[in-house]
Amino acid sequence: MLFQDLAEQLGIRALSNKVNGEDTAVRDALFPKDCAKNTRFAINFFTAIGLGGVTEAARKLIV
Repeated sequence: MLFQDLAEQLGIRALSNKVNGEDTAVRDALFPKDCAKNTRFAINFFTAIGLGGVTEAARKLIV
C-alpha cells in the first residue's frame, strides 16, 4: 500500500527514478540480487500490484 500511495502521489515515473536513482541501497533492498528466484519474485510482486514501471532496472539484472 505504501508504494501504491507513493506512485499515486509522485507518479510512477518519479517513483521509478527515486527507486532506481543513484542511491542503489533502495533498489538492492527492494530487488535482492542474491539469486534470480528472489529477484523475479520481487519483480512479479511489483508488477502484480500495478507498479511494473519500477522494475525496469531490476529486469536487467536477471537477463
